[in-house]
Amino acid sequence: MAAIMVIVVGWLVRPTLNVKPWVEQRPVKDIDGDGALRLPTIKVGLGVFLTVATSLFALLISAYHMRMMAADWVTLALPRVLWLNTAVLILAGVAMQWTRSAAQWGQIDNVRLGLIAAGILTFSFLAGQLWAWQQLNA
Repeated sequence: MAAIMVIVVGWLVRPTLNVKPWVEQRPVKDIDGDGALRLPTIKVGLGVFLTVATSLFALLISAYHMRMMAADWVTLALPRVLWLNTAVLILAGVAMQWTRSAAQWGQIDNVRLGLIAAGILTFSFLAGQLWAWQQLNA
């Protein structure tokens, strides 16, 4: 998780690493009345969100790992339908991408066909998830 945080912080700071403030000419509109440079609100918000999301996943993974080490942990056999479900989810993503390409080219009939296919595949995925959940509860 620390590596992920380093990557996120590096990605956010990357545009400012090679800046030489003594050489670069910034437009006057970027400088506030007090001479301080303002960070873009969107970038700050994205940084805060990524930090919170990464911390949340790190805590969930560590809690899951600690729970796995408990003496009463029982390993569940995964239903085979999950492999089929993964394939259906990938096909739904392919259908959505195909629909996006058709929309960019203005092919309305292919957009309709792609949306229908993606919708059917998405609902098939949800049905497969319910089926897997029922198998796990049985």
